[in-house]
Amino acid sequence: MTLLPIVARELRVASRRAATYWTRFTFALLAIIVGSFAWAMLLHQSPRETGYRLFIWLAVLAYLYSLISGALATADCVSEEKREGTLGLLFLTDLRSYDIVLGKLAASSITAIYGLLALFPILGIPLLLGGVAPAEFWRVVLVCLNNLFFSLTLGLICSTLCKDERKSIGLAILIILLITAAWPGLVAWIAVSIQSSHPLYNLLRNHPEGLLVPTPGFACFFAFDDAYKSMTRGATFNWFYLSLGVVNAMGWVSLILTTIILPRIWHDKAATAATLRRREKVRVWTAGTSDVRDAFRRHLLEINPFYWLASRDRFKGTLVWLWVGAAALVWALGLANARRDWLEVGVYVMTALLAHSFFKCWVAMEASKQLGADRRSGALELLLSTPLSVPDILRGQWLALLRQFGPAVALVCAVDLVFLGLGLKETGSNDRGSWILTCLAGIGVFVLDLITLALLSMWLSLRGRKTSQAGLSAIVRVCVVPWFLFGAFCAFVAVLDEVFGYSALPSDYREGQWLLTVWVGISAVNDFLLGASALRNLRTRFRSVAMERVETRAGIWQRLLARKRVE
Repeated sequence: MTLLPIVARELRVASRRAATYWTRFTFALLAIIVGSFAWAMLLHQSPRETGYRLFIWLAVLAYLYSLISGALATADCVSEEKREGTLGLLFLTDLRSYDIVLGKLAASSITAIYGLLALFPILGIPLLLGGVAPAEFWRVVLVCLNNLFFSLTLGLICSTLCKDERKSIGLAILIILLITAAWPGLVAWIAVSIQSSHPLYNLLRNHPEGLLVPTPGFACFFAFDDAYKSMTRGATFNWFYLSLGVVNAMGWVSLILTTIILPRIWHDKAATAATLRRREKVRVWTAGTSDVRDAFRRHLLEINPFYWLASRDRFKGTLVWLWVGAAALVWALGLANARRDWLEVGVYVMTALLAHSFFKCWVAMEASKQLGADRRSGALELLLSTPLSVPDILRGQWLALLRQFGPAVALVCAVDLVFLGLGLKETGSNDRGSWILTCLAGIGVFVLDLITLALLSMWLSLRGRKTSQAGLSAIVRVCVVPWFLFGAFCAFVAVLDEVFGYSALPSDYREGQWLLTVWVGISAVNDFLLGASALRNLRTRFRSVAMERVETRAGIWQRLLARKRVE
């Protein structure tokens, strides 16, 4: 009998999958681009200083990848089986729960592991420049591997607890943010606010390591040599390795809990009378009474049938406003506790960036939901057999997105204008023009990105296998790629200036305004190309793609070779 048969099979399948090798190539190329940008920005410094700062840039990239990629890779591996009803078939065999769990973990994690392994050789390049000790390099590698294991197991247990793909991914990302960012922020806020007479004052002010050990960010920060030496100097206990052990133990606990929970949740349980009453109460609270729901349905059907289909869940619009209210409450608390530091230009910029990024991600994930789900269930093919045309379906999807996000996005843009007015009081007379241009450019790019994200997410979800992958792909293409292009441009300008002595910056134009113009131009061109292509595909290929079977696409080389054979 083969030990762990599913693991062996999934590893063989992954070794033949093109994505396994393309992911490794992509992330190695990404690390090279980030490293080249950092090197170009640090040309005027010594090789030792350049190597150390380059190492920090690459280490931060590896940290972010290890924490996020694992959760995204495994957050739908079990919930997909639950939605398709195939999880119970696995338990009809002689497979044990740990066979299934470890098999799913191996199948989903191999791509993420290969991507991380591709970053390590690039991360070792600063060793050749000096400024980075070998022990520091291996600590960073150890932290990345440990965080990836924790992220993979966390996504696995979230996938086991949830049935919906989006809920599983959202829960995994939320837990990572709470453990990595929210908990250290709460500890820091308590340490600053606590009175000196409080019994916990000395602990929080002088030795907060005990409370921060469970956070993956603790080991990430103290893996660097300066922080590590300052922590261990004169200390009787090494908190760094304790943090590694605690985070690793949390990963094993998640894996063991998944093995225990999985056999108990694969089958549907009969709803009791109390459960039905509770569901009805929740439905009335979120969607209204039956009369309200009927009136809402008639109103939307008169406008567009697909508009009602995509907007049946009325609570989605309410959820947007709940998040807006929570963000406003957090900002108000910060203003009340630190009024002088809160009313600064940096706070305005950070608030706008967080709000813009949050809405961009949400719009992309929501726009990729309806069309992709309807295509896989066959509902979209049935809709196309009715008098409902493709423009009607696209118009209904747009109306649903406008109804859910339109007022909130308008409010965010209005708040940006308020920040613009407040920032004019903080900036000098020479910088007011740059501040106005920055705010207006941010609002314009924000609106353009939202439109492009909606179009691209709809198209990618229509032709893809998973809606979450479509939304994430749209986010990378619209939000991430322009920043890398902008960074490559800045690196090129820095190389021209430092190596060849040629300054590409116009002498009669401010550097900040010139770079802002370049960033806006790159973002606008990228949005126009992606949005126009997605819109053209939706209008011309919607019907043909919607009626195709949902299958895994052949690799790029297989498609090219097949085209050559046909020719």
